[in-house]
Amino acid sequence: MLTAIELAQLRADTFSWADATCDIFRVTGSDDAYGGRGRAHLTDPTYTAIPCMLESGAGQEQERLTLGGITEVQMFTVSLPALTDVLVGDHLKVHKGLEDLHLHVRAVMGPESYELERKVVCTEVGRTAPH
Repeated sequence: MLTAIELAQLRADTFSWADATCDIFRVTGSDDAYGGRGRAHLTDPTYTAIPCMLESGAGQEQERLTLGGITEVQMFTVSLPALTDVLVGDHLKVHKGLEDLHLHVRAVMGPESYELERKVVCTEVGRTAPH
């Protein structure tokens, strides 16, 4: 059985080689006059500069029907430090290389007995030049 110190060291070692950082944005909305939710919007980042690792091709590409026709949506798996507060519906802005990647969290993988990393499955929303 691992001690708390050993588990903390394993968690730190796991992200000592992280090649990116990300910000987590929580989506907020307001109630509308009809008992539903109004338009959702992103707030300021809930968390910033979190070390992460990005893997593309987290499964099959998805197709999404839009007004312009069918578009392909790239999926990614993002590994975050253990116990990171991330929820389905959150948005991640991943800072890696020459552009930032905007992702929408679609699933948070269940933790193992000894969680070393928190994995989330995301779809790509867009790319922007880094700030």
